Amino acid sequence: MRRSALLLISTLPLALSCGETPSDRTITIESIEPTRGPLGGGNSLVLTGGGFDDEGLEVTIDGARAEDLTFLSDGRLQVTVPAGAEAGAVDVLVVAGSELAYLPDSYSYNPLPTITSVVPDRGSHEGAAVSLVGTGFLDLEAGDSTVTIGTAPCLDISVQSDTTIVCNAPGGAPWTLSDVSIENDNGEAIAEGAFGYMKAGLFVADGRGGVDGSLYYVDLETDSYEPIAKLDDAITGLASHIDGTIYGVTSNAGAVGAGFPRDLVEINPFTGEINPIGQVLTAEAEALRIPDIAISYDTNELYGWSKSHRQLVTIALDTGRVGLVGGDTSVNGSGLAFDFDSNLFLAPDGSDGELFGVSRADGTLSNGKNMVDPEGDDISALTSDLDSLYGVREGISTDGATIATILLQIDKETGVVIERMDLPFGTDAIAVTPPLPFK
Repeated sequence: MRRSALLLISTLPLALSCGETPSDRTITIESIEPTRGPLGGGNSLVLTGGGFDDEGLEVTIDGARAEDLTFLSDGRLQVTVPAGAEAGAVDVLVVAGSELAYLPDSYSYNPLPTITSVVPDRGSHEGAAVSLVGTGFLDLEAGDSTVTIGTAPCLDISVQSDTTIVCNAPGGAPWTLSDVSIENDNGEAIAEGAFGYMKAGLFVADGRGGVDGSLYYVDLETDSYEPIAKLDDAITGLASHIDGTIYGVTSNAGAVGAGFPRDLVEINPFTGEINPIGQVLTAEAEALRIPDIAISYDTNELYGWSKSHRQLVTIALDTGRVGLVGGDTSVNGSGLAFDFDSNLFLAPDGSDGELFGVSRADGTLSNGKNMVDPEGDDISALTSDLDSLYGVREGISTDGATIATILLQIDKETGVVIERMDLPFGTDAIAVTPPLPFK
C-alpha cells in the first residue's frame, strides 16, 4: 500500500569509524514531488527537506542511484529518477557521509502499458478500424498515446478508457502480419504480429509432391501470384470458412497414392502453420480418394467428393470423420465448390468435362453443362467468389507429362471457361480468401 509522501522521517545516524567526528548537519526529507512516474525513469524529482549541500550527497530510489543532482537551495534538491525494477511503491533515501534520511514507499513507479488483444486481429490491406484492449492507456498520468502498426502510425486515435483505444490502422502488404505498439508517458508495449493484412483473391497450394509445399496468394486484380507461406505438408484440398479459418487436407501421395488425403488441418495463411484436426477416414477406418473439399456458407458443413466411391461425402470439422452421402457412379468427380448462394458445383475429371450441380441431400447431379475450353478441362480443384467459379487445370502433353498449371475462370451459368493465368507448377488446391471483415 502506498504511504503518504508528507511523512517526516527523523535522521538516522550511521555508525562512525574510529577517528571520525560526527557531522554537524542533519539531513531530513519532508516531501517529494512528483510522487509517481514512469517505470523507465528519466523524469525529474524534487526533494524538500533540510541539510542538502554538495558535500558527498547521494540520492537513491529503490536502491538505484539518482543522477543529475541539482541543489536548488539548502532545502530543495532535484534529481533524475532512475529506471525501476518493477511497478509499485519504493523508498527514497538521501545519504551524506554518516547521515541519511529516507521516506519509505514514498515514490511509485507506474506500470507499463500492456496490449492483451487487437480486435479485429486482421483486416483490409487498405486499412481498417481496430480496437486495442489492454491496460495503462489513460490512468496514472499516462498522457498522450501513440499507436503504431508495422512502421506506420495508427490514425484518429481515441482513448476510450484505461483499457481500450480505437484507431484506424494504416494500409499494409496483403497477407502479412504486423507488430502493434502503444507508447505513452509510462512506456511502451508491443504485441508482435498482432494484426494481419488481408486482400480478396484466391489461395492456391501445391500438393503433387506429397511431402511439403507452399501457400500462394493469387491477386485477381493483377493476375499475379506470390508465395506467402511455406507449408510442412503438401495440400490436396482447400476451403475457406466464413469465420476466416482455412481448412485443408494434406496429401498422402507418397504413402497411398495421388488424391488420398491424410489429415484434415487448419492452416494459418500468414505463417503457414498447420494444426492437425484428425485423419480423413470413414467410421470403418477406410481411406478415401478425395481430391477437393468445399464448405457451405449457410450451414458451415464441409464436403468432399470421394473418387473411391464416386459419392458426395461429409467431413466433420472437429474430427475429420467422413460420412457417405450418395452420388453418381458414372461420374469421376474432382473439383468441388460452393458459391456464395450455397449452391454446390462439381467439375469431373476428363478432357471434355462438364459442370454439375450437386444435391447436398443425396449427392445426385443435375444441370450438367459442357465446359467450353479448347485445351480440355482436367480440373483438379474448384472454388467460387461472388461472381465466378475458378478452377485449377493441369495441362497435359501428348506423352502424359504435366507441362503447365492454369487458373480457369468458369461461368457457372453457361460453363464457358476463360484461361486467366499460369499457376505454380504442381498446384493442386484452391480456395477463395475469407471475406472481409470475417469477424
